[in-house]
Amino acid sequence: MKNVLHHLTKLAIVCLAMLSFASVYAAAAAAADDQRPLSKHELNMLLKNAKTPADHLRIASYYREEAQGLRSSSEEYLRQAAVYDKNPPFPALESKQGTAFGMGASHCRYWAKQDAEAAAKADAQAALHEDMAKKAAAAETGK
Repeated sequence: MKNVLHHLTKLAIVCLAMLSFASVYAAAAAAADDQRPLSKHELNMLLKNAKTPADHLRIASYYREEAQGLRSSSEEYLRQAAVYDKNPPFPALESKQGTAFGMGASHCRYWAKQDAEAAAKADAQAALHEDMAKKAAAAETGK
């Protein structure tokens, strides 16, 4: 009888340890999942179904990251334009073809402008969803 109780106690301890490990693992996995960037498909699903503050904050985070990437790209294009200004690869073609030539300062400045404008739009989307998250949080607390 004593032996059976001893084994049951050990089994209970092992089960509790496994449950603790599983809950910590599940919490860590959920936190990691929230930190993982959204795919385009996940973004589209969230855009269609977002209701909670957390949903809107994930969307806002996506757009903030997108804006940062676009700003980095714009800055890189501006650096390349500065290099091409100092040493144009094909001045005659660029003067004749402009941005359509695809190599030169005007081309780089064009894409820098496009990326900067897209970054501004992404920032606006992020701000919109941050505001929606605040409104959803207020609605939840008002219930």
